[in-house]
Amino acid sequence: MLANQMREYTYTRLSDEIDEYGQPQTIEAEGSVKIAVNFASEQITANNLYSGASYVGFTLNKEVDESYIIHYGDKKLKVTYAIPLGRYNQLFMAVI
Repeated sequence: MLANQMREYTYTRLSDEIDEYGQPQTIEAEGSVKIAVNFASEQITANNLYSGASYVGFTLNKEVDESYIIHYGDKKLKVTYAIPLGRYNQLFMAVI
């Protein structure tokens, strides 16, 4: 069950401000979010929206969007696409 797989992960968010290199600036860790994170057996390439995603996650938090960077152990996972339909918010995430 998904509820049993959910763990608390800290996150940072990308701001709307652009740095001197034209990249979005990150905001310091703002809190934590409960997500059930699973590794996809191979990167998703069939659809451009999910391109590069190697992790799939589910959360009840509907605020999680493409500006979130999830701290998953020693990895940072950038949410590449969020589908906020139904009870859970489905997340496609790529390692950055």
